[in-house]
Amino acid sequence: MPGLRVLPELKDRLAEVGVVVVKRKGRTLFRVGDEVTGVFLLQEGEVQLGNACDERVYGSRVVSAGAVIGLPATLSGLPYSLTAQVTRDAQLVFVPRAVMVRLLKDDPDLSLEVMRLLSEEINIMRAAKLAKPRETSAS
Repeated sequence: MPGLRVLPELKDRLAEVGVVVVKRKGRTLFRVGDEVTGVFLLQEGEVQLGNACDERVYGSRVVSAGAVIGLPATLSGLPYSLTAQVTRDAQLVFVPRAVMVRLLKDDPDLSLEVMRLLSEEINIMRAAKLAKPRETSAS
């Protein structure tokens, strides 16, 4: 789930189990359709998330420190549905999918926090879709 802020408890747990990586501006974390590898916690910098295939479905946006990137794909095991590109040099914590799944299985409170994040993301996407003007056909 792209770009939503996480509670300190989840952020701390991700930092404990993950690996710190540094990515320079212009680098891509993942692209639409890439096989899922895991989730990223953005500690510094900025990342642009978008779906270049159809901006109507998900308009691009820039996220900053505290954002969790790639959560829906990481949990589902399906390919990433967005592209994540670094727009300002970034420090991130990478948590492989297997580690993330195990972490959530072992900690019900963190699982509830992740469900909250996913729910917020769904609401943001619904609101964005409703706010866009609908195309009308000429008679």
